[in-house]
Amino acid sequence: MEIFLWEKDIDADWDEANRGSCSDHFWLKLAVAREKEHPSDAVPVYQRMVEPIIARMKNDAYEEATRMVKHIGELMRGLGKQAEFTSYLADLKLRHKPKRNLMKLLAGVT
Repeated sequence: MEIFLWEKDIDADWDEANRGSCSDHFWLKLAVAREKEHPSDAVPVYQRMVEPIIARMKNDAYEEATRMVKHIGELMRGLGKQAEFTSYLADLKLRHKPKRNLMKLLAGVT
C-alpha cells in the first residue's frame, strides 16, 4: 500500500486499505492524501483517529484532537453536513465531559 501512496495512486490505495487491515498511521496518511478530492471518505477516518488521541489523556493530545475535530468540521461544512457535525461534536462532548481540559478546548469548536 505504501507503493500506491508513493505512486500517488490514491484510489488503488483506498481500495486496498478497505480490503485489508492497515495501521492507524497509514489510514491517517491516506485520509490526508484523499481528502481534497474525496472529503467524505476522509471524515470517518479522522473521526476514528480522534478517540485514540483523546485516550492518551494529556493536554497536548487534547490539543491535537481538537485540531482534528476542527478539521472534521471544515470538511463536513464543505460537504453541506453542518447538522451532522454539530451532532458529532455534541456526542463527543457528552462522552468526554469529565475531561475538563478537553472541554475547554472543544468549547471553541463550532
